Amino acid sequence: MKAKAGNLDGFVAGIVPPETLAPGPLRGEVTALLRDMAAHLGIDTVIRQARAMQRRRDYQAEARRFKMPALVLCGAHDGPAPIKRHRFLADLIPYAELSVIEGAGRLPTLEQPDATTDALFAWMRQPLVLR
Repeated sequence: MKAKAGNLDGFVAGIVPPETLAPGPLRGEVTALLRDMAAHLGIDTVIRQARAMQRRRDYQAEARRFKMPALVLCGAHDGPAPIKRHRFLADLIPYAELSVIEGAGRLPTLEQPDATTDALFAWMRQPLVLR
């Protein structure tokens, strides 16, 4: 494993390859931020998080039973989890809304923080009305 061998940057690049981020000038900046965050958290924490993501179970049945409003948010350029997959998730949840962040890929909170915050606030401002 690259991280245990001392190549944390290589491990992080394997978890979030640059092509999963939106194209453009911010890609390098976000990649550098990810490397910095990983270094700050440490190898053990990064490995635990990666393993947790690999081992997560399928929650489709729970999503269908969820009866509260939900926001499914994604970046327009997220290759591993494209809009189609997020739309599927939003369709599973009875009261979900899908919000796609332009100019973002895998990490909209880092790539387009203002647009992500705007989408969250817009969703939170809606009246609480269940269909």
